[in-house]
Amino acid sequence: MYRPNEPGRFPAVAICHGYPGDNKNTDLAEELALSGIVTLIFFYRGAWGSGGDFSLKGLEPSARDAVEYLMSSPSVDPDKVGVIGYSLGGIPLTARLSSDSRLKTGVFLSPEADLSLLATGERLEAVVSRFLKMGEGKLRGLEAERLKPELTWVLEHQNPVDLIKEVQVPVFFVVGSEDQ
Repeated sequence: MYRPNEPGRFPAVAICHGYPGDNKNTDLAEELALSGIVTLIFFYRGAWGSGGDFSLKGLEPSARDAVEYLMSSPSVDPDKVGVIGYSLGGIPLTARLSSDSRLKTGVFLSPEADLSLLATGERLEAVVSRFLKMGEGKLRGLEAERLKPELTWVLEHQNPVDLIKEVQVPVFFVVGSEDQ
């Protein structure tokens, strides 16, 4: 957790990392803390030494737990909490924003916006293969047999392009000109 260097209760954000989480977001957290915003960098279950096994279904519960932890911190104003999601972190970000009315804002950084581009047809096999290779040595419990049905489940239940319609707070998107 990165905090401003003064006493008090501050606005805060939790950062939902991308897949597999190589970008640790410490530069962003430091800058936010210097700007008066408490920032929590957390890792999903089974990612980068966190307990449990990694699963796509576990992204949102991990983000929920991070938000709860952040809101309970004595340095955080619980009425001023948001979430940032990078790439695959857009999935738990959208799920949290669509279901937790306490959150005040969300920032999407190059988000994975529509899983139908990844989790359907012939692409599913290629995506699973790529995910396994990228997560090797970084994500505990990652297996193709579980990853395929989880991609399909997330597509059906937590696809950001579908859930964003339920978000009732201001959001900010940062995307590149070549992003789809």
